[in-house]
Amino acid sequence: MAGTVEHLAVAWELAKRWRRSEETNSLHHICRLDRFLAGNVCPDGIMARKGYTRDMKMHTHFRDGIPDYEFSKPEHLALFHQRIHEFMQRAWSCSSLDRDLYLGFLTHTLTDEYFMLNIRPEFMDKIAVLGLTQRDAKTFEHFTYDVNQIDYRLAAEYPGMDQVYTLLKQVEPYEILDFTLETDQSGDYSGNSLQDGRRIPAMMTREELSDSRRWILSFFFENAPEPEEPVYYTYARGLDFIGEAVEFIENHVDTYL
Repeated sequence: MAGTVEHLAVAWELAKRWRRSEETNSLHHICRLDRFLAGNVCPDGIMARKGYTRDMKMHTHFRDGIPDYEFSKPEHLALFHQRIHEFMQRAWSCSSLDRDLYLGFLTHTLTDEYFMLNIRPEFMDKIAVLGLTQRDAKTFEHFTYDVNQIDYRLAAEYPGMDQVYTLLKQVEPYEILDFTLETDQSGDYSGNSLQDGRRIPAMMTREELSDSRRWILSFFFENAPEPEEPVYYTYARGLDFIGEAVEFIENHVDTYL
């Protein structure tokens, strides 16, 4: 999946377009930029949970039962898209919720979709020269190294990242509710409660997301090492990916709103 700062760069480029929109009532017009950026880092915030396992992250990315190496199968993509659509429709039916937060969450998910379908196969082709496959742990050591080096450099150099840092640092606590667990399709919610009065459970709590955000600010911005040169997934390709992901999201986001 895309790196954390790659996600933020994509979100920043989208925000520049969407905040300029003259259609202030458009579905993806951003009112609160800090909340939009905060929502964009939410899906990975689950990693701050005590006892975290990868299955938890698969759930926050709408990929329960869909392994990485089978993500591109038509039936899996269809299920993935259906889950995103249902989640967003239910989230946006709650008038008390911050739409900017959930729009940020959606952009993270779509960024990862583009990454999984395009960048990941490119990386796997390159790593194959070492005799490694997607089932080898060493493969993901190389992948993590490359993505981190790109993220460190983006945090230091990418235009607007100083503003992104400031906005993420000042945003108030927030949570993401888990609409994937509710089977009632009506979407008739009162506040954050279901029709029978039960509260919609949190997918990630305020504490978990606050801990995750503090880690992001420290790891990629405040205490980041001097970036080294990535090997298989290059910085130049990362920059191209950011632009490509922005166009992909622009072309698909309204499907889910």
